[in-house]
Amino acid sequence: MLVAASGSVRDKLGPGLLDGLLAGLAFGVLFIGLAQTGRQAGLWPVASEQTGTLLITLAVAVRSREPVRIPVRAVGLPVLAGASGMAATLAYFYATHFSMLAVAAVLVSLYPGVTVLLARAVLHERFRPAQRAGLGLATLAIIAIALN
Repeated sequence: MLVAASGSVRDKLGPGLLDGLLAGLAFGVLFIGLAQTGRQAGLWPVASEQTGTLLITLAVAVRSREPVRIPVRAVGLPVLAGASGMAATLAYFYATHFSMLAVAAVLVSLYPGVTVLLARAVLHERFRPAQRAGLGLATLAIIAIALN
């Protein structure tokens, strides 16, 4: 929360709060579900998660009734986002099966820090002191886990 929050966002938690809570719940169910599958399941749990995500995204797009037209030059970014999301899910899946779930879950929970760093690099956003503190604490947590 320290990393991703900004002054204007904290003051307007209304409609986005429910979305955030539902997304957090869905991530939690996904992470626990992937960690609980047996090694004999192969990559089917990841394939079913990716297929489910695609179907939900398509359903939302169809229901919105907005035309989805992406210029050919702009297709690369959504494809990169999807591929990196799939790679992250695969990495988490393997981490939970070949290491401790507690360590993998803590490292995965640090993903908002990556979003903040990308906002800084791509959008040239400025860090607030609380965000700097959050990023510093997240970095220290990663170092502590790596040394353990």
